[in-house]
Amino acid sequence: MSDQQKVTEMLRRFDPARGLQVRAVDARALMVDAPGHQRRASRLVLVAAAVLVLLVGGGAVVALRAIHAPTGATPEGAVVDDMALDFWPVVRPMAFEQGDPPAAPKAAAYESQHGKYTHIGVVSWNQVFDDAPGGNSQIIVPQERDIWFDEQGAGRIVTRQLPAVFPNEASRQYWKNRKQPTGEPGPHTDDLGAGMVGSTKPLPTVDHLFERGPGEACWAIRDLFSVHVVPLDLRARLLDRLAHTEGVEWVGRTVDRAGRAGVGARVRNGDMTEVLVFDPTTGVLLAWDEIDQHNAVQGATLFLKTERTDRLPA
Repeated sequence: MSDQQKVTEMLRRFDPARGLQVRAVDARALMVDAPGHQRRASRLVLVAAAVLVLLVGGGAVVALRAIHAPTGATPEGAVVDDMALDFWPVVRPMAFEQGDPPAAPKAAAYESQHGKYTHIGVVSWNQVFDDAPGGNSQIIVPQERDIWFDEQGAGRIVTRQLPAVFPNEASRQYWKNRKQPTGEPGPHTDDLGAGMVGSTKPLPTVDHLFERGPGEACWAIRDLFSVHVVPLDLRARLLDRLAHTEGVEWVGRTVDRAGRAGVGARVRNGDMTEVLVFDPTTGVLLAWDEIDQHNAVQGATLFLKTERTDRLPA
């Protein structure tokens, strides 16, 4: 099987949007300049086969257990848990307070761990679906994905669809009494052979990451942390470049949706805003958001777990 065929097959099998049933939309509504439709079609972030291995995290293992209401109002049927992600019912951009960029980073826990397998866990979505034109019937289906892989790029991928969430209150109300689209039931487990999980390419240079400007660099940085355990020296050079690049705004301290303290950088990229949140001690990427001009989170990735282990899950 060729590399292109591998990528096509992996995208088909692991795209979180696979299996969603969404009402058809008039093609004119998808045109950016169509009358009455000013929302930019969100960028679909499909990760190729090599990107399925998400090698990031500050060494902490964050358990995803439930989804709860950040305001304290618990939705019917939801279970509140102190370790839950802050996703329900409406996903909002992270808030920031004044603070300095990360100082010289220190070693991350994964750099001193050993084991046959690397285990990584993330929660992400790559598209906001609109049931009808106008932006008031949007729905997000996040996905939890755990990956185990060895040095040969063989291992296991376990995916789970999470309860749907929404980018605004109007959309939540729209879907309240309608059947919501869902992905395939899970968990879904795939055992993959050598070369099917991981990156065979060497680490890129910082110059390469920024060769298309700071907006594209945010995507490249997200992808970098998605396929490599980024070493300390590269993290230090990357943070230094971000701190000295025109168009990159360090927006200060935040708490991400997994409850972790971070420091954020923001870049305008056309009519979207890219946000990167780093661990202030290790410089490891914790989260990426893409926010549209209406302040709706159109795509997101939380890098939640990283560890070395000698065992695959049962």
